[in-house]
Amino acid sequence: GDVYKRQPSYTSTLNNIGSVYKSLNQYDRALVFYLESKKLQLLALGEFHPKYAATLNNIGSIYSNQEKFNEALEHFLKCESIFRITIDEKHPSFTTLINNIAGAYYKLEKFPEAREYLDKLAINVRKRGLGQDNEMFQSFKKLEQRLTNRR
Repeated sequence: GDVYKRQPSYTSTLNNIGSVYKSLNQYDRALVFYLESKKLQLLALGEFHPKYAATLNNIGSIYSNQEKFNEALEHFLKCESIFRITIDEKHPSFTTLINNIAGAYYKLEKFPEAREYLDKLAINVRKRGLGQDNEMFQSFKKLEQRLTNRR
């Protein structure tokens, strides 16, 4: 039957295929694979598993790339609630997620919320000791500049 579909390697493969389509800017195709992975991970791993949360973040990223920021934010915030109890805040995936949330709030013109997550991102970047040449540090600085210019 479908026992193989509940194997972690199968859902990882679905996520990897989704990532390939995402890198090719084929967001609708990527979303199909991410959503299938999400469904199977929920069954196999449960709601409070970091791999399930990472898939939620992937789905949020697709929605963000499609400029569906409310849908993106919904997935990012659900991911955050899981990450907060399953991984360390210094984990690179956590840093990326906080950046994604700040960006989604900014795109939705919810500037106080964007600022709140930008502040969280600043703390996270400092905790991780990321240098100024780091990609996440650069992303943080760009978003900070855009928010500062809104005043």
